[in-house]
Formats: sequence, C-alpha cells, structure tokens
Amino acid sequence: ETYPFPKNNFTFVSAMMVLHHIKDLDFTLREINRVLKKDGFFFIKEHDCFNCIDEMLTDIEHTMYNYVYAKKAQDNFRETYYAKYYNWVYWDIIMHRYGFQFEIGDYISSSINFSVGATREFYGLYKKVKDL
Repeated sequence: ETYPFPKNNFTFVSAMMVLHHIKDLDFTLREINRVLKKDGFFFIKEHDCFNCIDEMLTDIEHTMYNYVYAKKAQDNFRETYYAKYYNWVYWDIIMHRYGFQFEIGDYISSSINFSVGATREFYGLYKKVKDL
C-alpha cells in the first residue's frame, strides 16, 4: 500500500540502518520520492559491504544482536531475517535511479583512525532532484 501521506509532503526523510532489511526496496524508494518535496533531503545510514565476507560478518553482527544484545530474542529469527547489503558506491547508484542526488556523506567509525572492518558504516545526504 502507498504511504498514508500526500505527495510532496515532507522536506526531510531519514532511514537509519533499515534499508538493507527491506525486501521491496523499489516500492519503498518510490514512495519516499513521492512523499518528499522537490529539493527535500533524504538521509541514509547503512552498512558498507563490498564483498561476501563483509556481508557474512554483518549477518553475524545482526545475529549476535538478536540473540545476545536484544532484551527479547525473536524465536523465529532464522526464518524471518532478511538483509541485502550494498556498499556506498552502489547506494549512490541506487539513489540516483530514484531521483536523488548525493550532497554529502562519509564513513562512520568509532576510531580516530579510519579502519576497514566488519561493521563499517556510512551516511549519505541526498537531495530529491526529480519526481518519478
């Protein structure tokens, strides 16, 4: 179903660490484009996975969160878990396809030195430049 908001309703939409869990990314990004005003901003924060090892380690991180960190683990986690990871380059291509232009972004690290690691993340601020 379409989102319960009128077209061109928002000036800012954010999606922090959720897009990789959405099975129908096409629908979601089309809806975000629809409800966002022209020249509005879409902020994303996502994992930065370049290969299958990055993806595997990120899946392990998600699994550990479910079974160790969360207050109540999902009993059916293995059956319901979904994730599709991309890197910052591919996210930029995806955003362009859905009418968004990169404005600013960077890596997020807990270290004062940049390091490549299993839980590498990035953020990007995109401007809506066209309707779909």
